[in-house]
Amino acid sequence: MSCTEVAAAFSAAHQQSAEQLAAEFEVEMVKTWHTRIDGRERDEHRAMDGETVPIDEPFSNGLMQPGEPNCRCVVTYVAKVP
Repeated sequence: MSCTEVAAAFSAAHQQSAEQLAAEFEVEMVKTWHTRIDGRERDEHRAMDGETVPIDEPFSNGLMQPGEPNCRCVVTYVAKVP
């Protein structure tokens, strides 16, 4: 299994866990894309840094979470506070 496949599997499991918590505690969750800014990031990912969307919607690049080859981005999940 490649590093990219491991990262994609981890991201998918992280998303599934957040969805389960949202359902269990009946809270609305959002997710935020975080890009490692070090000069090696993709322009598209740099532009997305800090983008927040509902947990069940894709980000502006069409992905539900990071997982492209050589992507070092991460997503955080939080309960939306009214």
